Amino acid sequence: LPENKDFALHAKYEGYLFYSMNYSIDKLSKSENGFVINVPMSKIQPGTFILENIFFDVDSWELKNESMAELKEILKFLNNNPNLNVEISGHTDSDGNEGDNQILSENRAKAVVSWLTDKGILSDRITSKGYGETMHLLPNSSDENKAKNRRTELTIQ
Repeated sequence: LPENKDFALHAKYEGYLFYSMNYSIDKLSKSENGFVINVPMSKIQPGTFILENIFFDVDSWELKNESMAELKEILKFLNNNPNLNVEISGHTDSDGNEGDNQILSENRAKAVVSWLTDKGILSDRITSKGYGETMHLLPNSSDENKAKNRRTELTIQ
């Protein structure tokens, strides 16, 4: 596998939330058996999880092509679980103007919802909400932390 390239990992099992992760080979530990990635699986239940492979350019809410694999997994998940209602939420770091960040987060969440409803998910099953810079996971003290705060999440209600 090429180094310095990002990869998306998707895992799914009936009755469980799908799992996705974005990683780079050069940041994984190699054992005698090759690369080992721990994939925690959780039963479907109310709660929030991060959509690790939804990507946007800076200051944009247009979905990047690299997001398509993740969007298709979400679509399958929702089609396979027709009784679930979900919220798609957008979050930003604290760089820039607070009002602009709020609008950006709202529009990013709407972009994901729009893609899913265009593919047949009923609009009464899925909502969007932008939280702007109000719900950080980590302090905005480093580029790595800011990257984790810029995220899209799916909440099962």
